[in-house]
Amino acid sequence: MRTHQHGFTLLEVLVATFIFAVAVSAMLKVLGESAKTLHQVELKQFATLTAHNQLALSALGNKQSKGYTTNAGYAFDWKLTRYPTPDKRIQRYEIIVTEKDDTRVLAHLKAFRGSQ
Repeated sequence: MRTHQHGFTLLEVLVATFIFAVAVSAMLKVLGESAKTLHQVELKQFATLTAHNQLALSALGNKQSKGYTTNAGYAFDWKLTRYPTPDKRIQRYEIIVTEKDDTRVLAHLKAFRGSQ
């Protein structure tokens, strides 16, 4: 008499392992992209904070028009340009922040301030 055996065939185990491997690799790719995106968002956030800081320092009397600074471990170059407006009592300020030794703009702010 033949007994009925329970279990999976080798083919079924291989197919299940393949499906699991594909799912895990897809999940790892998504997690890697998420980490990369998070890093870029963090970098842009600290670049924007650096731009705001430099505008505030300018309002406090700092006359520098460009420089280098670090913020949260990131190194940034910044350039502040002052432009006249039709109203002589108001100046337009524009600041651009890039990562150190890079030309890609991470933050670009514009502000208006009464002239002294």
